[in-house]
Amino acid sequence: METASTAAPESGNPESTGAITVISPSALATQDLSDIKCTSDNEGSWSFQATVNNPGNTQRRFTIAIAVVANSVAQGHTMITVDVPAKGSEPVAAKDFAISADPGAICEPVMSVED
Repeated sequence: METASTAAPESGNPESTGAITVISPSALATQDLSDIKCTSDNEGSWSFQATVNNPGNTQRRFTIAIAVVANSVAQGHTMITVDVPAKGSEPVAAKDFAISADPGAICEPVMSVED
């Protein structure tokens, strides 16, 4: 499996780098998701990992929806829900959640939070 080693684009837009899509946290509705890596292996199997950060003073529940899209069609998706303690962070991961060998495929995470 390849790993993301390029820096996130400063424009806040996803940047496709071959089989790797790098997502800038500024492209998301929240700044609470960091260290985002969404990668595909040579067979087109996609995996996701990131860190969810809770800057608040109470525990919060975060839900991350991740989809791989090619030509406006979802190739696969998953959802991760994690409880993060106040002022804490938690790693999240989803292995082999989508299949797409399309070179134009992109990984799109969206996160929501319950207070």
